[in-house]
Amino acid sequence: MIANFNNEHLDSLEFVRQTLALHPEVAILAVTGDPFKYRPKGLLRAGVTDCLVTPFETDEVLCRLAVAERYLRNVALHTELRQTVQIAHEMIKGLKDELQAAKESDASYFASLLQRRPIEDEDESMEAIASLH
Repeated sequence: MIANFNNEHLDSLEFVRQTLALHPEVAILAVTGDPFKYRPKGLLRAGVTDCLVTPFETDEVLCRLAVAERYLRNVALHTELRQTVQIAHEMIKGLKDELQAAKESDASYFASLLQRRPIEDEDESMEAIASLH
């Protein structure tokens, strides 16, 4: 988004804050003709991606737009990475739950074997355990 901050009827810093609150993925290129009213540092602190002070050359605009494009690409990659990590966490939790259920099932099965017939000695118990595998 290219925002002209030369508008007397607009609180530009509030505009930036509200825009980013609603759409944090937006890259804002601020354009101002009064570097004393809206200092570039203040605009950057407010959250704009970059800023231009008029007058400017076409090459400078193209360079700033390239910076904004890289920013948006990084935001998209970060969002994709965050989603991938979330999916991985969910998969790991599912696997842990399945493993726990399998352990509980095996323990129940082994306990049921022991309840069926008492084991007389240690050798017999080792044979019973070996037969489970």
